[in-house]
Amino acid sequence: MTAPVTISVIVPAYNVAGYVGAALDSLLAQSVPFHEIIIIDDGSTDATPAVLERYRAQPGVRIERVVNGGLGRARNLGMTLATGDFVYFFDSDDLLVPTFGARMQALLAGRPEVDIVYFSGLSFLDEGCTANYLPAYRRGMTREFASGVAATGAMLQAQVLFSSACLYVSRRTLWADGALAFAPIVHEDEELLTVLSCKARVSLCIDDVLFDRRVRADSIMTQAKTERHALGYLHTLATLAGQCRAERARLAPIMPQLVRRFYALLRGYLVICKANGVPVRYRALAGHVWTLRRLPTLRQLVEMTASPDLKARLSRLRKSFTLTRTGQH
Repeated sequence: MTAPVTISVIVPAYNVAGYVGAALDSLLAQSVPFHEIIIIDDGSTDATPAVLERYRAQPGVRIERVVNGGLGRARNLGMTLATGDFVYFFDSDDLLVPTFGARMQALLAGRPEVDIVYFSGLSFLDEGCTANYLPAYRRGMTREFASGVAATGAMLQAQVLFSSACLYVSRRTLWADGALAFAPIVHEDEELLTVLSCKARVSLCIDDVLFDRRVRADSIMTQAKTERHALGYLHTLATLAGQCRAERARLAPIMPQLVRRFYALLRGYLVICKANGVPVRYRALAGHVWTLRRLPTLRQLVEMTASPDLKARLSRLRKSFTLTRTGQH
């Protein structure tokens, strides 16, 4: 009989008294229980500690309360406490489908060569929230990849390498001895993503929807962007450029996809700076581009700098040129 794998769930919690109960209930309602659920109360100032106390006696639940230090630091602490074969980072206002644990067992038991499982997720609106859109996190593929580099390239190409740490389960040894850790920044998921994904060995990608993200008015995802968000992007650009330079030979097969990701992130940085009056750090950007050693294509340059009106006009011009060239005018 194949021995089951063990999964440690790490749940940072900060001022989520109205949501954390439902989130933990979804973890405890699994048809196949988790090895442990580690909750890091990140210095909550509302009723979150009282809600968490109701779960302290549940089997496998561990609660630690720390001085507020941010999401990344809370996750890193949880990692030092985890003892499972795999770790899963779960946000304290979201929900997990009850078959998550069983699906992971079916995929991972008896597969010591597999390091990561990527899966799909959906979003739902919190009561009273009027967000303009609901993001969907569909992978659109069910594949096994021989390496993390191959998986990274394929998902980047298909635009389904989502940054949220809630959308994958990873082998704990990838993080051993502090080899990987979340940075103390906004966009800490994004900054770590390709470093983790490319480090993995065999990687599985499935289209099963196993996670439901709550979209609420006062969450990190929907809050107004500030200089902190811009600095998070800048840090992410530095990490990605450094990764590309340090592992240029190993990452050569997917370098075009990584470069496209770099310039998409750079565009996000510029958009946040412009929208919020944040000074652009051109010297730092130039340094990151120099580290990357890849200049943007004309199309990437236009996407980063052109106004929406100019982009629309260029798109129409490109379409007209294509029709003329193919004789369809």
